[in-house]
Formats: sequence, structure tokens, C-alpha cells
Amino acid sequence: MLKTVLILVGALIFTDTVFAKNVDELAKDFASPHSRLDRFPIQITNNYRVGPLENGSVLEMALRPHLSLDMGTDWNLVSRSFLPVLYHEKAFPSSDYEFGLGDLVQTFLLTPAKPNSQWSWAAGAAFEAPTATDTFLGAGKWAAGPAVSVAYEEFQYTFGILAHYLWSFAGEEDRSDISLASVQPFYNYRFGDGRAVNLMFESVYNGEQEEWTHPAILSYSHIFSYSQTDEAELGAGFKYLVSGPEEASEWGFRVQFSFIF
Repeated sequence: MLKTVLILVGALIFTDTVFAKNVDELAKDFASPHSRLDRFPIQITNNYRVGPLENGSVLEMALRPHLSLDMGTDWNLVSRSFLPVLYHEKAFPSSDYEFGLGDLVQTFLLTPAKPNSQWSWAAGAAFEAPTATDTFLGAGKWAAGPAVSVAYEEFQYTFGILAHYLWSFAGEEDRSDISLASVQPFYNYRFGDGRAVNLMFESVYNGEQEEWTHPAILSYSHIFSYSQTDEAELGAGFKYLVSGPEEASEWGFRVQFSFIF
């Protein structure tokens, strides 16, 4: 009997250790924009003090799948999608409430399968499709442009930057042209057991209006095992507008749940 109990206790300790090592490896891969870890984040952000009167709000649920495809022995193709479902409340002077899909932004990045150092990089293209179900929820234009990313990775932290630029080339003629740069520097520090703190900027430059918007997001995330073969990520954070136009959201909250494949 004692032998059986010791075996069971040892098995539990070993299993917990394996799970801990596994989630730490997953947390490291999750932080890299170039990793082969497939995941499907669902990100919900509630933005407050939106619009010229600062009395509006925008609730955004973004579907952000990250998928990697082997392109032979030397290269991987990383697909990163962003499809928002939006609810606007008094965000525009001429509209009280709007709900529906926003525009899809799709990025394809080609990255070396085996980086030679702790630095990794990727280059490719970004596209925007007018998938919005309402005029207030999208730009009504097709757009495309270059995309790049760079990351540096250590055992406990990862930092880097993702960027792309979009120019419109087709779409509704009565809508404004798109000339947008997205620049996202990030820093991820891992505490172990799948836990991490994240700081990033989701900066956007509007070339048509010649102005920057710099929201900063500070968040905490935890990757955990809910079975012997399945893991997920859960995170929450705070968003604050460092600088930007008057109608931009001043602050907000964010939660994220990610399926890991």
C-alpha cells in the first residue's frame, strides 16, 4: 500500500513538472511573432471616452489566429489575421449605436525556420479587405503594403517590433483613401509556470491626416494546462492613450483567451 501511494505521489509530482516545463516553453513560443506555435486568440477590448465629445465607447472583440506553415526546410510562412466584431456607442456624432464586423487585416510573413542567433526576423505583406457590415465600422477600401517584424529572445524575456504600411488601391470612391502605418513594439517578461507580464504599443500613423496615435497596453497573461494534452492562454490588461487625436479612446480594458494547438 505504501509503495502504491509513493508511486502515485511521484507520478503527480512528475506530471506537474512536465506540465510546468511545457507551459514555460509555450509561454516563450507564444511571445514570439515568428514561432511555429499555432494559436487562436480571442481579444476583447473595451475603449472609453471615444469621439469628439469624449462620451462614446467602443467594444471590440478581435479574432486573431496565428498559423505557421512549413515552406521546406529553410523557411516558414506565418499567417496573422485580425478580424474585429465591433459595438460602437456614441462614438460618432451622426450615429448612436452600431454593431457588426469591421475590416479584415491579414498579414503573411516569411521567416527563417532555424534562426542562427537569438534574433529572428520576418518580412512579407499585409492586406486589408472591406469586410465591415456598416459604413461606420470600416474604411470601405482594399489596401495592401509591406510588413516586417524583428524579435530578440532570451530564456525569460522577448522583445521586438511588428510593423506594416497599408495603401488603398480600390474600393468605394466616396470614401477616404487609406495611408496607415501600424507600429507595435513589445516586451514580454516571463516569471515561470506560464506567467508573463507584457508591455506593448499599438501605434498608428494616419498618412492622410498626418497624425500619430500611441496607445500603450500593460497586461498579465498565464498559459495553463487543462488536460494532459491541451493548453490555453488567459490574459488581462489596461490600455492608456499616451498621445493621439482628441477623438481617440483615452483608456480601456482588455481580456484575451487563446486556444493553443
